[in-house]
Amino acid sequence: MRTEDEAVEYIAALTQMYREQGRYLERIYKWAKRVGLDEIRTQIMNDADKRTAYYARFVESQKYAQVDPWSERVSGKDKHEFKPMAVLGQPQAAEQGGTHAQDFVAIGHIDDQCPHKGGPLSDGIVHGNAVTCPLHNWVFSLESGKAQGADEGTVRTYPLRNIDGSLFIALSSLNAAAE
Repeated sequence: MRTEDEAVEYIAALTQMYREQGRYLERIYKWAKRVGLDEIRTQIMNDADKRTAYYARFVESQKYAQVDPWSERVSGKDKHEFKPMAVLGQPQAAEQGGTHAQDFVAIGHIDDQCPHKGGPLSDGIVHGNAVTCPLHNWVFSLESGKAQGADEGTVRTYPLRNIDGSLFIALSSLNAAAE
C-alpha cells in the first residue's frame, strides 16, 4: 500500500468482509482462522473488484453511524435515557382514541435479536432514530426496523402509544409476534 487512503480501503474492506461473514460472538481473529488467511488475501489483497465492493458496502453502512455514540455518551448526551420509561403496574381502564388502556402494557418497541448473526440489540448504541448492533455494527431504524445502508434485514417493530407520559404497546402486537 502506498497511501493512507489505500490502507483505509483495505482495512474497511476487511472489516466489511468480517461483518458479513462473522458468526455471533465470533471475534475477528477467530473468524480469520476459520476463513483462512489465503481466502482473505484472495478476496481483499488480490481481487480489486471484490475489495472495492466490500469497501463500498462498508462506506454505505457507516453513513448511518458516523457520529461516535460513545463520545456523545461520555459528554452526557442522552443521559435522559436512563430515566424510567414507564411505571409498570395495573393498567387503568380509560379510553384513548377508541382503545382501552387495559389492552396495553408498557414495553420496548423492537425485537432484541439482530437478524444478521443474532446479536443483542439491547447491548447496542441508540443514536438518533437508529440502533447499532454491538457485534458487527449493523444499523437498524427504530421506526421501520429495516437495516440501513448496504446491510439487509429487518427486526420486528411494535407500535407504541404515549398515554400520559407512559409508553404502551397493544397486547395483540405481542400475541402476533409469539405466533
